[in-house]
Amino acid sequence: TIFALSTNIKSSGSAIAVIRVSGDKTLNVIDEITNGKADGIREKPRQACLNDYVDPKTNELIDKGMTLWFPRPKSYTGEDLCEFHIHGSMAVINKMLSVLGNINDCRLAREGEFTRRALMNGKLHLIQAEGIRDLINARTENQRRRAL
Repeated sequence: TIFALSTNIKSSGSAIAVIRVSGDKTLNVIDEITNGKADGIREKPRQACLNDYVDPKTNELIDKGMTLWFPRPKSYTGEDLCEFHIHGSMAVINKMLSVLGNINDCRLAREGEFTRRALMNGKLHLIQAEGIRDLINARTENQRRRAL
């Protein structure tokens, strides 16, 4: 199971940050980071649920945020996937990433790994994956249009 910050954050942070998790242990990760209190998440796929995020080792509150659950195969990667929408301060982001990295069988994704998993699971074809890369890297209006 992998995780990564999906939001491009400036050094000063932002209002909101999104962290994605994908893989077989995604529900375990949700349970750990919410201390088993992600009420209704399984019954409400693709709907935002407000949750407290805690460090499972200390029970310390990290943040309050929205959790979205996308069960396989109807997710970007074709795997179980969730998004944690948190406040975008660097302190909150760094704590969440640190805690996720300490959960068993959960590791930081390599660059492009979410898209590679989508490609391998038949959710995208190669041209679409290249288009996503080009769109992410687009700096001009012309580059944005070509990527789409």
